[in-house]
Amino acid sequence: VIAPTQTGKHTEKRESYGDALIIDPWGTIVGRLP
Repeated sequence: VIAPTQTGKHTEKRESYGDALIIDPWGTIVGRLP
């Protein structure tokens, strides 16, 4: 699974943050960008 993240300030009231992850078929996180 590749789970990208959306980050940044979009409007004055909305800001996103999170992690981007790469997870193998067994559930192990093999890559992460905070």
